[in-house]
Amino acid sequence: MITQIGEKHVLFYLYDQGAQQGIHAVNADGKIRSFEGDYIHINEANLGGAKANIFVTKAVTSDYKVAADGSVVKTVTINWKNPYPESDCNLERGNLCLNAIFQNWLRIYAPKGSALVDSKGSEVKVKTYDELGKTVYEGVVFVRPQGAATFTISYKLPSTVKFDSNLPVLVQKQPGTYSDEYAISVNGQRQLKFQLLTDKEFKVSK
Repeated sequence: MITQIGEKHVLFYLYDQGAQQGIHAVNADGKIRSFEGDYIHINEANLGGAKANIFVTKAVTSDYKVAADGSVVKTVTINWKNPYPESDCNLERGNLCLNAIFQNWLRIYAPKGSALVDSKGSEVKVKTYDELGKTVYEGVVFVRPQGAATFTISYKLPSTVKFDSNLPVLVQKQPGTYSDEYAISVNGQRQLKFQLLTDKEFKVSK
C-alpha cells in the first residue's frame, strides 16, 4: 500500500481541510506542486473509446541548452510506441475493442513564464496558457497500433529559474502511469537516465 501511494496509484481527498493538509504534506493528493527550479509534468488523456494506453510505452528526453548569458532553452522530446496489432473493433461481431488509435490529449506543465520556441508532432496547433501556477503547452498526438509517434517542444525557461553551477529539477509523475523512461542532458551531454516511478527531484550541472 505504501508503495502504491508513493507511486501515485492511490490518491486521497479528505473533507477535513486540516487532515487534507497532512495528505498534501506527504504528497499523496496528486496536486501540482510549486518548486524553486525547473519543473515538468506531462499529463495525457485518452480521448478514444479503446484502452490503447495499456499497449503504449513512452520515453522522454530533456536537453538543456545553456547560453553564455545564462539563459536556458529546454527541448523535450516524447516518443511513444505501440508494437501490438489493432483490435477487431466490430461491435456487431461482439468483439472487444482494446487496441486502436491512441488519441492523446497532451499537456506539458512548465515553470510559469516559460516562452515557446518551437514544437513539432501535434495534430493541432499547440496552445499556451497559464494554469495552477505553471505555463502549459497543450496539443494532440495520435499513436497507431504497430506504430510510433514523436512530439518535440522547445521553450525558454523564465529568468526566475536560475542555472548557476547547477539547476534543481522536479519531474512530477502523472498518477496511474507506469515506468516511463526519462533521459536528461545538458548541451547534448547525457547526465541522467531513470524510470519515473514517482515524483523525482535531482540537479543537473553545466
